[in-house]
Amino acid sequence: MSDLEYSISDVYGFLDFSSDRKMSEFMPDAVNRIEESIKQNNPLKNKFYKHMKLKKLSEATNTLSSPTALSKDSLDSHSLEIEIEDGFIFDTRDHIYQHNIKMFDSSETKRLTKYQEYFNPTGRLSDLCFLCSSGPVGIKTLTGIKENLYLHYGFCKDKTRENFTDLSCNVVIVDIGKKSNIRISEEFVPNKGAKLYKILYLIRENTNVTIERSIKEGVQSIESKFIQFPGSSLSINSYNALDGYDSYTQEINEFEVWDDCYTQVNGKYLLEQDNVNNITCKVHHKGPGSYSNVEVKSTLEDTSHLSFLGEIIVDKTAVDTDAQLTNKNLQLSESATVVTEPQLDINTKEISCSHGCTVSNIDKDKLYALESRGIERSDARRILKECFLDLII
Repeated sequence: MSDLEYSISDVYGFLDFSSDRKMSEFMPDAVNRIEESIKQNNPLKNKFYKHMKLKKLSEATNTLSSPTALSKDSLDSHSLEIEIEDGFIFDTRDHIYQHNIKMFDSSETKRLTKYQEYFNPTGRLSDLCFLCSSGPVGIKTLTGIKENLYLHYGFCKDKTRENFTDLSCNVVIVDIGKKSNIRISEEFVPNKGAKLYKILYLIRENTNVTIERSIKEGVQSIESKFIQFPGSSLSINSYNALDGYDSYTQEINEFEVWDDCYTQVNGKYLLEQDNVNNITCKVHHKGPGSYSNVEVKSTLEDTSHLSFLGEIIVDKTAVDTDAQLTNKNLQLSESATVVTEPQLDINTKEISCSHGCTVSNIDKDKLYALESRGIERSDARRILKECFLDLII
């Protein structure tokens, strides 16, 4: 079969709502809800993307080609990582580490069906991702455990990953058991084609989760929904791994926060050349007595672009909420672009909330002070950028 090039814009036109869909085998009700939404509104025309340079994602080239045969040799890298790809999950860990974590894929239809209540239309590309996925995969931890998880979104071996040139649509469930202490290291790596993600995180009661997230260069849209059950704690540290310059990223995080929860989000991004990075954080407080703090920082060089949309929503029932939202940006080039939109939607008086954003440049006095001590200008700029982001030099 000869290769056929196509884009995400073409995919919407390919959709046939009269045919059976692979995802219908696992989540029929969710498929129906999302299909009805997409029939009414094309996600690619959603005003949500107005500052995100969506054209760079929607018109990225994918190639329809014969599927690549997978073998254990091509996948097993003898590491501590769990590899995740569209409809596929593979555990490279030694069997002695596998007793606390259960993984499931399309072979376990009944287990997957119970999660469909959490998948609802967003009007965004994650809906398209859901309908076009070859099947969801998931991870479930046992109750009351302490564990480190290493999730590699994309095949670890470069050669295996490069053989996948189609659009990759990933639907992933991460279900963390009650009263657990879990540390998750996530690495998102690109294929040759674009990658879309719709990830559901269930943080069960009285559980503590820390996520270290690294997003590598490429064309990727990562949409995550975190549901924090009462008494849970969640900390996310996210950054971009600046390995190249042809990079387009959407990182969309939504948090549903219930009673007596703790939520901390730290984003740190170094943007150069023509990097495009779009960050969204929506924290919805639904229960009383919770704390959240979102802090996103970025530095921008050359013609790079950043958009930030932050939103705090506090329901009437969420009394005694303490929530902060800040976005700070260091714009180092007149050609770089920053668009930042912090928002508050408060429905009760018994809370403490604040938000703010800044766009600034390098302090010339600080730059001069470093140069006067014999530090080259390029190194001085790097030091000040890393200090701004609170990175370890």
